[in-house]
Amino acid sequence: MSQKNQTQNDGSQHLGSSDELADKKPAIQHETTLHEISLRLLQAQENERTRLAYELHDEIGQDLTILKLNLQAALKLLEEDGVLLPDTDKRSKLLAQLSGAYGLSETLLNQIRDLSLNLRPTMLDNLGLAPTIRWYLGRAMQSTDLDIQFHVPANFGRLPTEVETTFFRIAQEAVTNVLRHAQARHLWVQLAQRGSMTELHITDDGLGFAYPISEQDPRANETLGLPGMAWRASIINAQFEIETAPGKGTRISLIAAGQP
Repeated sequence: MSQKNQTQNDGSQHLGSSDELADKKPAIQHETTLHEISLRLLQAQENERTRLAYELHDEIGQDLTILKLNLQAALKLLEEDGVLLPDTDKRSKLLAQLSGAYGLSETLLNQIRDLSLNLRPTMLDNLGLAPTIRWYLGRAMQSTDLDIQFHVPANFGRLPTEVETTFFRIAQEAVTNVLRHAQARHLWVQLAQRGSMTELHITDDGLGFAYPISEQDPRANETLGLPGMAWRASIINAQFEIETAPGKGTRISLIAAGQP
């Protein structure tokens, strides 16, 4: 029987007998099925995120807005009309309680809005990957002293939905890891398109770590997001790389086919 890839006398290559090719089919079909299931799972997850984001914003967010406005009206009424509660001590206590409730409602409303945006930023669908990452980094800068720089070409275009979603989710997870664990001073985020490939590079000058990380390492729980990022990358057949070492910072790279 001829061997696979054996060169024939005419220069052509024999790819294998019909029995050999038949044996390959189940494995190929199994791999294709797993990939399709993973892609559907990812799409279902994003659809659920979108649904929850809208419900939080449109239902709970609206109810909290009404509560906030009612508390604001009650505070204004008490502040302007002392006749309703002339006892100064009781009036002061009630004003303090209402002020606290108003502040809490405002905090909850902001948290609901942030949660809704983090679940599924509407601008990812409307404007695309580059503006959404820029917005996300801008929000991150408001809560940290970390110097964040974002580099993207002016002509960076739209990508297929599943590619934009994967790139954003990995950027989101990577930046969150830097903010929580890296103790970095600088963070550089770069988007680029080279030929038919789209690239994302996220680099920090923080602590870094030994990779692959062992389960016994005390920082193991801090890197649990890495397998998730690698899994997301595999769904779109992207190349996912981590370059890191203790004291040397971390660089995460994602490269995928997906330029319009």
